[in-house]
Amino acid sequence: MIIKSKYKIEKAVSQDESYMLKDANLKGDILRATDGRICVKIPIEREEGDTDGQVKIEAIELARKSLKFHEHSIKLNGSHKLSNGAEISREEVHFPNIDAIEPVKGRQELALHIDFALLSRLVEAMGIKKGIKGSQAIKLRIPLEGPANEPRVSHSSIIVTAKNDNEVEGIIMPMRGE
Repeated sequence: MIIKSKYKIEKAVSQDESYMLKDANLKGDILRATDGRICVKIPIEREEGDTDGQVKIEAIELARKSLKFHEHSIKLNGSHKLSNGAEISREEVHFPNIDAIEPVKGRQELALHIDFALLSRLVEAMGIKKGIKGSQAIKLRIPLEGPANEPRVSHSSIIVTAKNDNEVEGIIMPMRGE
């Protein structure tokens, strides 16, 4: 399996030692990881002999350290074989059926573009804590226009509120999309 080093799939697995979802899972040409609250699906290039199943985050991190290139390679056939010669065992691990929670393709959806850096600054300015243990949810209220049976997103600002703090409110403008 060849994975581009810009992808940091380890950020999507649980850091909690008591939690079982601490590794990624290869299915087809997609490497998937979840902590039960977020899920990421990353495209990879399969190599001859690669098999679906568990991909240990430890193997990905070691491959990234051993190669300072834009891509790193792990052979996945019974074990994790890194290009530096290291080998890590591979286990049969149940991975949740994330396909069951994905929205149905072709269904009507709301799409908008928000500048991540601006949203991050806004959330910080609103006093919303970062991190899993002390985090708070935010709510995005997106104004719609048009008739009730065919609403569409207006091009006005988006209101951001904190789940546990009704006194603070933020506003962010959507970006132009593709």
